[in-house]
Amino acid sequence: MTTIHKPRRKPCPHCGSLDTSRIVWGLYVPNPGTPLPDHVVLGGCCVEPGWPERQCNDCGRRYDYRDPIAVEDDEP
Repeated sequence: MTTIHKPRRKPCPHCGSLDTSRIVWGLYVPNPGTPLPDHVVLGGCCVEPGWPERQCNDCGRRYDYRDPIAVEDDEP
């Protein structure tokens, strides 16, 4: 018997929360009547290499596990 394991969410590098969402970059055209899944956040229509891939739903910070130091931060 084959067992399939779902990947575990990694904690936010800032607050440690496991309540995180994947950021989807690019132009999003929704299907009428189809809501966006709870674990997905729209990042915007412009796409640049190296932009964050995750967002913490508790502290609101965006980050990338490939480079956790490069964080989109609204604080000065």
